[in-house]
Amino acid sequence: FDGNDEWKSFDFTFGEVDSQTHTLCWFGSVGPRGCLFHGYHTMKLEEIKCENDGPSATRLIHTEKFHGILPRFGMGLPYQKLNSNYQLMNEALKSSIETAK
Repeated sequence: FDGNDEWKSFDFTFGEVDSQTHTLCWFGSVGPRGCLFHGYHTMKLEEIKCENDGPSATRLIHTEKFHGILPRFGMGLPYQKLNSNYQLMNEALKSSIETAK
């Protein structure tokens, strides 16, 4: 996402979806066995216990790991921009949840 409402889509496969650990994973690859590119994305919700039996909160743990020839040489995706985009996505999710309360 470049801030201009032009989204790109990529084929992916769901990995772990675990309601006990509140984990959702998905991955995608390019090339034989992902040799050119393999991305593994995880989102996990974790309860944060507050002191003195106060209300708990939820932490979102959001990770992406890249492997393959393209990431090794910084090619294929704008890797530096991805961190910024994930931060924007996390902030938008946080805002959406907080305003829905």
